[in-house]
Amino acid sequence: MTPEKRKMTASNPEKTEQQEIEKSIIKRFRREIWHPFVQALKIYHMISPGDRIAVCISGGKDSFLLAKCMQEIQAHGEMKFDLKFLAMDPGYRKENLTLIRRNAKRMGIPLTLEKSDIFASVAHAESSPCYLCARMRRGFLYARAKALGCNKIALGHHMDDVIETVLLSVLYAGQFNTMMPKLHSENFPGMELIRPLYFVREESVIAWRDFNHLKFLKCACRFTERTEEQKLTEGQEISSKREKVKELIRSLAEATPGLEKNLLKCADNVNLDACLGYVKNGERHSFLEDYAAGKPASHGSRKKKRGAQEKKKKNVKTEKKKSGKTAEESYVYLLRCADGTFYCGYTNNLKKRLAMHNAGKGAKYTRMHGPCEMVYHETYATKGEALSREHAVKKLNHMQKEKLIMQRR
Repeated sequence: MTPEKRKMTASNPEKTEQQEIEKSIIKRFRREIWHPFVQALKIYHMISPGDRIAVCISGGKDSFLLAKCMQEIQAHGEMKFDLKFLAMDPGYRKENLTLIRRNAKRMGIPLTLEKSDIFASVAHAESSPCYLCARMRRGFLYARAKALGCNKIALGHHMDDVIETVLLSVLYAGQFNTMMPKLHSENFPGMELIRPLYFVREESVIAWRDFNHLKFLKCACRFTERTEEQKLTEGQEISSKREKVKELIRSLAEATPGLEKNLLKCADNVNLDACLGYVKNGERHSFLEDYAAGKPASHGSRKKKRGAQEKKKKNVKTEKKKSGKTAEESYVYLLRCADGTFYCGYTNNLKKRLAMHNAGKGAKYTRMHGPCEMVYHETYATKGEALSREHAVKKLNHMQKEKLIMQRR
C-alpha cells in the first residue's frame, strides 16, 4: 500500500470500507452477482429513463446487496434515473434498528427510515402471520414510496426465492405460480414492483456477505423469535414450509447439477397445449375446450415444424452442391480482454470479428471487460464442428485455457 493510500485509509476508514464493498460486487463477484443482476434488468426491462425507484431495505443481506447494486448501476450505467432507499421499522427491537442504521452508514446508503406498528398488528394472528405481515409491509412501502414521488419499488428477492415459490405452489397449493420479475400494483395505480436480483443465487449473496465480513438481520419478527426460543427450550425442530422446500431442492440438486436453473426455466416454458387447465385474467380454461374442436396435440405440431426445418436445410445443402459452392470455414477463437478474462466464440471472419469486439459492437461480455486481443484460434470445415468445439472450450477454466494457448504456440 502506498503512503498516500495508507494515509487516506487512516483518515477515512469508513469510506475505504465502502469502496471495498462496492469493488467486490464489480470485481470479485462479477460473474456470480453483477452479471446476473445486469442481465435481469435488461431481459425484463426493469428500469426506464426518468424512473424514480424506492429500493426497499428490510435489514437483511439480500436487500442491502440490492441497494449497493442499484447504486453501482446508477453511477456507471448509461440510463439516468433516481433512487430512494426506504426502510421500515415495523416494531424492531432497539438493537436491530441500530444494526440497520450502522450497516447503512458503513455501506454509504442514505437511508430513510419509516415507523409503523405492523408487528403489533399481526402478533395475535391465528393463521399465516408471515403472509399477513408481508402483505401489510408491501402496502406500507408502496404508500411511502408513492409519497416520495417514486413510480417503482425494488425488492431483494433472489433466484432461490423464485424457485422455492414455484415448488411451494405446486406441493402445497396444487397450482403452478411463480414470483414474477416485475408487477403492476393493483392498489396503487402507476406503481410497479421490480426484482433485480432475479437471477442471483442465494449462495452468492452469502459468499459476498462473508467476504466483506458483514452482519445483517435475519427475519426479526416476534413470531420468528418465538419459534427460535421454542427450538432451544423444548428441543423441537420447527421448520416452515419454505425451509422444507429449500432442503428438498438442496438434496435433489446434489444428484442433479443444474436442477435449480431448470426449475426457474420451467416457469418460462409453460406449454399450455399440454396442460389440463389454466387461468387467464381470472377466467379458468380447460384442455377440453380445444379438444372438442378437434385440435391436434402440441407434440404433433412440433414434429411437423421440425420436419419442415430439416427439409429446408436439406434443400439449401442440395442447392449449394449443385452450384459448386463449398461451405465457408468456421473458426473457434479465444480473446483475452483488458482485465485478463477470456471470451470464447466462433466466426467465419476472424479479422472482422476482432474489430467488432474492440469497437464495442461484438459480444456484451467484451463491452464490460475492455479491449481484447486474439490469443488462440482453430479452423473447422463446418459451423456444427466449430460450435461443438466452442462449447468444449468455454467449459475450460482460466488455467486450462492458458495451457491450451501455450500448447498451440
